Order: sequence, then C-alpha cells, then structure tokens
Amino acid sequence: MMIRLPIMAGLVLLLATMPGLAQEAVQQNGALEKKTAPVDCTIKATGDDLHEEMRAGGWRAVCVKQGNGCALHLRNDAGYLLQLARKYDGGQWRVALTLPQGRQMDVGEGAELMVDDGEPQRIPPEFLEDRAKGRAVAARLEIGDVLMDLLRSGRRLQWRYTMLGGGQEQAEFDLSCLPGLATAVEKKLAQMRAMRQLGK
Repeated sequence: MMIRLPIMAGLVLLLATMPGLAQEAVQQNGALEKKTAPVDCTIKATGDDLHEEMRAGGWRAVCVKQGNGCALHLRNDAGYLLQLARKYDGGQWRVALTLPQGRQMDVGEGAELMVDDGEPQRIPPEFLEDRAKGRAVAARLEIGDVLMDLLRSGRRLQWRYTMLGGGQEQAEFDLSCLPGLATAVEKKLAQMRAMRQLGK
C-alpha cells in the first residue's frame, strides 16, 4: 500500500501570498514549514573520560568511549526523534524514528522517506522493526547505509507513515547539518576502532 502525501503545498503558497502571514509557521502532521535563517552547522565538540559529544544545528552526536559506538539524534518541533547509530566495528548505520506521546505507527503498512523534492523511497514492512508497539520503529541493518546515503543527499526529510487505526502522518526533519556531522562521527569511529585494535 502506498502512503498518500498530506496536501500542504496549497496552504503554504496561500500563506506566502497573504500580507502579515508570510512569517507564520504552518504545522500539520508533524511537518513544519517556515521561513528561517540558514542553520549554523559549525560543529562544537566537548568530552570527558567517558564520552565525546558533538553538536551542529539541532543535531547531537554522542560517542561512548567504552561503549559500542556513536549515536546521532535530532528532535523536531512536533516531538519526533530521528536516531542514527553506528558501532565501532564498522557495521551499517541504524536508522530509527521515535514517535511523540500518543502516536503509534502501523508498521505493517511500511513507510516512505522523501528527501527534498526527490522521489519517495518506500520501505516495505519486512524491512522495518517494530519497537514499543508502534511508538518507535527502526529500519533493518541491511538497508542502513542505503538510507544514510539518502539522508545525506539533501536538506529536508519527510518520513511518512500510517497511524495505527488508520490515517496518514509525516514527520519532517532538517538535514542541513547531517553530512558534516556524520563525517566527523565516522572519523571518530575510525579513530576509536584503531585505538581498540592497538589495545589502548
């Protein structure tokens, strides 16, 4: 079953042409449309004996020195949490979405990811792992790197899904700072992997 896109284009165009309303944000089904200044993607790094942290825009990346790897997080204004994680051993990226309180995804309907104005990429249900009875979902590792390449290719993500009980929803995320931060995380993973191989 293909997921239908909520119709927002006409509403956004109407607001853009009405005096006094051009700066108003339009929020529908977890998607936020708004005129904003360019996001500052300067990476700010901190750390201690236990972990290292990097921030860029709204993104936060944490690498646990004695843990399994690094994780990147971005929470949007509607309360959706996009999570990207990778282990030190060089395995594929794990891509996951946590829904806001009170929302559940019908994982059996699959999902669609669209970056910028590109072609929607459907994830069949057999490539999704249900977590917490639809309150969170993760793509299977087999397609993790493919999805990560997709996310790094643009500036905006729309994650579309079917609600448990019916109805379509979408979560929108700003990807502007992801490419630079993900590259920094991959360098850190490589460094940590080398240190472990040396027994340090």
